[in-house]
Amino acid sequence: MRGPSRELRVIFAEEFRQQLRRPSFIFFTVLLAAMMLIAIPVTPLIVNLIVDDTPADTGEEAPLERVGYADPADVLAGSESQDWPRLYNDRAEGIQAVQQGEIDTLFILPADYLESGEVEEYEPSGVGRNLWGSPAEWSFAYFLRAQLTAGHLEGDLLTRVLDPAYYQRFEVEVDGVVRGITTTVEVGELIVPILFGLLLMTAVLTGSGALLRTVYEEKETRMVEMLVTSASPLSLMTGKLLALWTAGLIQIAVWVGVGAFAMPEVFHRIPGGGEMTIQAGLLVTIALSFVLGYFLFSVLAMFIATVVNSTQAAQQYTGLMSLLVGLPVWLTGLWLNVPPDHILAQIFTYFPFSAPTMLMIRNAMGSVMSVGEIAASLAIVAVTALLLLWVAARVFRAGILLSGQRITGRNVWNALRYSD
Repeated sequence: MRGPSRELRVIFAEEFRQQLRRPSFIFFTVLLAAMMLIAIPVTPLIVNLIVDDTPADTGEEAPLERVGYADPADVLAGSESQDWPRLYNDRAEGIQAVQQGEIDTLFILPADYLESGEVEEYEPSGVGRNLWGSPAEWSFAYFLRAQLTAGHLEGDLLTRVLDPAYYQRFEVEVDGVVRGITTTVEVGELIVPILFGLLLMTAVLTGSGALLRTVYEEKETRMVEMLVTSASPLSLMTGKLLALWTAGLIQIAVWVGVGAFAMPEVFHRIPGGGEMTIQAGLLVTIALSFVLGYFLFSVLAMFIATVVNSTQAAQQYTGLMSLLVGLPVWLTGLWLNVPPDHILAQIFTYFPFSAPTMLMIRNAMGSVMSVGEIAASLAIVAVTALLLLWVAARVFRAGILLSGQRITGRNVWNALRYSD
């Protein structure tokens, strides 16, 4: 009996050439690499624009332009000659200024302000709601602290009342090693896993989606019936899968190679960005998650191609695959507001179709996962992919034998039950 090795090599070589020649493969590979290279000269321009638009530091937390106030409580030492915040004689004069567009926000300190702490705020209608406060409120609060303490506190004590703390964060590892944490380090460890999660989504949408459509078209045109005369369904599917996987890894290698050069250059052009570092363990987790995740979704694409019966259904399932792999990324806002080891995060970590991306996100959110937990999650992904490949090969063969008929759950079960 012939071994599948030669069959597999021939199928792999042909499919691999086709993958590399796909316009979408070339387009996305070049596009992302070009964007990273273009970011090098563009970053200083953006930084300069931000710096130019940033008001000079006047000792206040934020500018008070177009803010006015009236002080019926007579507790502030403001002057009508000061530019901002602008002092008005009474409530009526201030409201008129809001109405005429002279100011955007008016604050009134009522007569019982010192006892109640209540401040009235007036804005033009239609400006929306600020449930968590507004820059004007934060700036005026700083202004109030400065005015209320003027003449009572001096020097360093006054400075600390106005600006109590600059926090320096440290992280204590399991082995007792203390590591300093800066904002730039946190940003780097947050951005990189999310970026690779988005890359995995892109790869699944383009590569696996293309594989799904290719296998479906071969099945519909009956071309696959000729192919299986010289190769087993398992060899045929494995060859196609390995070709897609290899092409995808080459694509990622190009992106990572360009990124390894471009990203440090970009970070060094951002103030403080040179401190951005990524731990080796995080990089290993990201790499394994990406490779196994891409493999799993490639197998899933092949399985779907064996059971769908229309081009429209194939396109819908392509979007579903992208949704599955990207769900943890879309829920980043949720993960930022719950503990990294939340029960929902753990469920996503051990569900095979969300595990690759969720591992990246949990590491980005500061979750402390043991090597055993990471290995267990990745093992679930790998075993699921291999099992799904075995199922897909047998369903694929059943689909050929049942050409022209709809593949049902019963047919799938029979294909598995009576497989060799």
